Amino acid sequence: MTTTPQISEIEQEQLIEKLEIFKIHGRDKRGRKILRIIGKFFPARFLSLDVLNKYLEEKIFPRLGLS
Repeated sequence: MTTTPQISEIEQEQLIEKLEIFKIHGRDKRGRKILRIIGKFFPARFLSLDVLNKYLEEKIFPRLGLS
């Protein structure tokens, strides 16, 4: 059985930013911003759901106008 290494919340946020998993990329036909998620780079084994939700709520959703 393999164990997943635990990293701190700050390190998890830095990892999300470094890998550029989430990008706001242009607009659709209705003028809404498009959120592009690059799954190839998504480090699911190293991220907790709480940190991911916090990152989306604080950094991504406001840039999309969803806050």
